[in-house]
Amino acid sequence: NEIDRDNIRYAVIDTNYVDLGTAADGQRILVPLQSRINDLIQRVFYGQREVSSADLRARFEEESAPVYVYNGTEIAGLANSTREWLTGRGVFVSGTGNDMNHVGSDTVIRDYGGHPDTARYLADLLGISVDRIEPGIDGLRADGVMIVTGPDIQAIINGQ
Repeated sequence: NEIDRDNIRYAVIDTNYVDLGTAADGQRILVPLQSRINDLIQRVFYGQREVSSADLRARFEEESAPVYVYNGTEIAGLANSTREWLTGRGVFVSGTGNDMNHVGSDTVIRDYGGHPDTARYLADLLGISVDRIEPGIDGLRADGVMIVTGPDIQAIINGQ
């Protein structure tokens, strides 16, 4: 029997899903990040489930992950403007900062430590694709979810 290629899903466990470590004998090893791998398995084998905005909000509240907003542009005050916009929608922002490695790119959401529902809720709230959710591997945060603003965020927070 032939399997339709459109029905085949695949993914790669790459550097987004492991940390470098050192074994007891001094050898360098890859240490699996189980929460990220579990999320990947969920997406590959079970797909993205359609969830209502209200259900996403409930899951977001249940995870209670810290949320951060970093400015990934050269537009002064954009992280604070985004924080105010989110606060007006009931999202507590734990902190703001800058990520100058992101300059010019569209807004992304980084998950540091297995908070998929928080990341999906923020994507839904901002009206951006879940394809813009990525593992947080840059070391900027130890835990939580970070929105790294791109120039596109201005139209979102200004209601355009």
